[in-house]
This record gives sequence, structure tokens and C-alpha cells, in this order.
Amino acid sequence: QLLPASTEKPKLTTALAKKHASKDNMLIVTYVNYNRLDFVYTLVKQLIALDNHHFLVGALDEDALRGLQTHGIPAFFMDSGLTTKDYGWGTYNFRQLGLHKVQLVLDLVKTGVDCLTIDADAFILRDPFPYFRDLAEADVLMSSDHLVATNGLQDQGLEGDSGFHSAFNIGYIFIRATALEFVQKWRDLCHQRKNDWDQVLFANVLRLGSSYLRTTPKRLKHMYKTNNGTHLMAGVLPVSLFASGHTFFVSRIAHLMHTHPYMVHTTFQYGGAQGKRH
Repeated sequence: QLLPASTEKPKLTTALAKKHASKDNMLIVTYVNYNRLDFVYTLVKQLIALDNHHFLVGALDEDALRGLQTHGIPAFFMDSGLTTKDYGWGTYNFRQLGLHKVQLVLDLVKTGVDCLTIDADAFILRDPFPYFRDLAEADVLMSSDHLVATNGLQDQGLEGDSGFHSAFNIGYIFIRATALEFVQKWRDLCHQRKNDWDQVLFANVLRLGSSYLRTTPKRLKHMYKTNNGTHLMAGVLPVSLFASGHTFFVSRIAHLMHTHPYMVHTTFQYGGAQGKRH
């Protein structure tokens, strides 16, 4: 049953983020425009089924906000000024969306929560929080466009050294509040180079001052060097369990491992938004 229409336009605040975060300070956030509201309805339904209620949704336009509010979904208004229709990969609106995304990630880090930010075209099959809890030393965890599991089919840990040489994918990124300096630098660079892809700039900044030390036993790597000389610990989420469209639907790595992935990002398909829906 739909709720009455609201006139409120709540903004993202520290109080709102803390209210919805888990007891150990973790939160899941996505963002959506009116055209893709059905994506988020599906995502929220999946999270509730998994008994994970620690999420928020950013509305990129007022129509999206009203849709979220009438469905009782905890939301905040981003007021992007972008189209309420499909963005189209590589378009002006797509580039502008990237600027809003990186600003959102920065705003979330500033609230002090440890946040998994995901694109609306990803869906969740397992609660990811236990996986992140096992990686308490990680400051930044990101997915990857790597097409094979670097550690074979018997291993559910982070990708190994070779995983750091493929393109990172920020369709889902887990960033702890400890990474504020890095996210601020990423955001600033995105605004300086507005025609560049936010995903490429994410990787460029994360690799600044990266150490040549081998990865830790849990396959975390010393990457972005902070102003105080310390390194952020970063890891590449396994392409089997935090899957792309290719590794889930085509090479079917999770199926070969006889397990369920935590997430699937509907990339590597070429039918636009309609292709993602089907």
C-alpha cells in the first residue's frame, strides 16, 4: 500500500546516516532518477528479504524522491538537475552523474559511516556486511572488470596481486570513514577534469604513492599515500562474489564455485536500461 505523497525534501545529514547505519557503523547507499525507480524497488526488496535494513537512497530528482517516499523507502534529495530519463553511457548526463556520485561518496565519508555505495543497476543476493567485517583493516574495497578469478574456483577471498592491474569498477565501492583524504582528492580531481571518467580518476588517485610491498595475507594492498605518510589499505573484491554481468551471466564463475554471489552488477550487456531490466 502506497503512503500519502510528501512535500518534504530531506537532505543527507550525519544524523540521517547514523540513524540508518548498523550498530557497527555500516550503511548501504544507492542513488536513482525517476527512470530507474524500478531498479531501486527491486534492490530494496532484496535487502529487506535479507533482513538488512541499513540502507538509504539518494533521489536525483523530485519525481524519484516522491516515488521513494510513497513506497516508504528512506531517502534523501540530491537535486541533481539532470534528466529524469535514461542517461546513456558516455553522454553529458552520464559524466555529470559521475560528479554527483563522487560528491555523494564524499558527503557520506564526512558523516563518519563506513559505506557501501552501489549503482542502482546492481542487485544483492547475500548480505555483504559479514564479508566486510572480516576485512576490518580495509579502508577501500572496490569491484573489478577483471574477467577471471585470480585465485581459482576454490577461493572466496579478495583478488590477488594481478587483480590490481585490471580496471577497477566503482559500481560498488566500500569506503570507510578513514579514507576521507583520498575521497576528497578524488572529488577535487573529478571537478578539475570534468570530461574524464570518474571511475578512471578513482583508480588514478588510489594509486598515488602506492607501495611496492606485497599484499597482506588477506590480499590488501598499501595504496594511496596520505599526507601523514601512511597508506590506505585497499582490496579488489572477488569477481566471483561481487560479480559483473560477464562473470555472472557469461563465464558463470559463481555457478562453477557452487555458491551464490553477494552482488551482481549488470554490466557487460549492450541493451541499455532495458537490457539491464531483463
